Amino acid sequence: MDVRRRWNSAYDMISRFLEMQVAIFATLKSKELGKERESELKSFHDDDFSVAEEVIQLLKPFKDKTTLLCSEKSPTISIILPLHNKLLDKLCEQNADTPTVRSMKNIMFKDLKERFARIEHTLHIVSALDPRFKMLPFSSGNERSAVYSDIVLEVFRVQNIIKVKREKENKDAELDDVEVPSEPPLPSLSSLSDSPAVSSVKMRVKADVSSTSCGDCMESVLHSFLDDVYITEIEPPKSPNVIAEQQVNEYRSAQAIPLQENPLSWWKENEFKFPLVSKLARAYLCIPATSVPSERVFSTAGEILSAQRARLKPKHCKSLKESGKVGLKVNHEGSQNLMIFNT
Repeated sequence: MDVRRRWNSAYDMISRFLEMQVAIFATLKSKELGKERESELKSFHDDDFSVAEEVIQLLKPFKDKTTLLCSEKSPTISIILPLHNKLLDKLCEQNADTPTVRSMKNIMFKDLKERFARIEHTLHIVSALDPRFKMLPFSSGNERSAVYSDIVLEVFRVQNIIKVKREKENKDAELDDVEVPSEPPLPSLSSLSDSPAVSSVKMRVKADVSSTSCGDCMESVLHSFLDDVYITEIEPPKSPNVIAEQQVNEYRSAQAIPLQENPLSWWKENEFKFPLVSKLARAYLCIPATSVPSERVFSTAGEILSAQRARLKPKHCKSLKESGKVGLKVNHEGSQNLMIFNT
């Protein structure tokens, strides 16, 4: 009835069947079908409709959440674990469940529980890097501590990678340096001291110094303008591990954002505040939760390119894809005409 990983069409079919059940019954009972086909038709009972309604009610959360995971404009891998835990809660047995629903729940719960077992810790890290779910409300205290400890190690690793990359760039820059021709030497001070211009400047400076006794004035000006930036002690340099831990703790203590906001926009605004953590978040949050976005690209390309339009240039294919939804219309002669529906 369905491809194993694409069961949504079955859900849509049963849902539409329930909506159109009156029309379906009227059609099955119509005389136009003929008495000779009555033996081939199977009638539906009330229990069949009850089971269909229960199945639809059970599968609706899965339908909504799989549709959400197919989004292309926001990160999706970070919401896998929150949705996964909510779906497990939905699959808990209730006293009012029928045997059919109870059996479905048991099978689905067992499959869903084991589905992300191998990458569950990675999904915890990704959810923690999403400012919407960084509190990890679906995890225990020990799990949260372990997750953020691993994030500190990941940030430390990123810091080392950046350090090695910069050292390599500096080494390459030194090798690429070209010897610059030397400039002619400047005249010595002894040769300039006897010039009339220098003598006049010395006389003016002496006159200014002698006419002003503003040592106290200068000190007050320095205090008034530079007192807040005057450094008396130099802070000792921090180790890379301490820097990583400090950034992670600051990110963890920052306020979470609402669910409707885009975490990528938040990281773009705060990347200078958390430079190392932001690089780690960028590496993880770019991963899509499903293969649907990439499959859409190939599906659209398959509608644009065909045996009848095999000579389209790449730039034209790109223009057609970006202009809107592409569809095909077959005329009565069997030839295909390209139709573009703007979104």
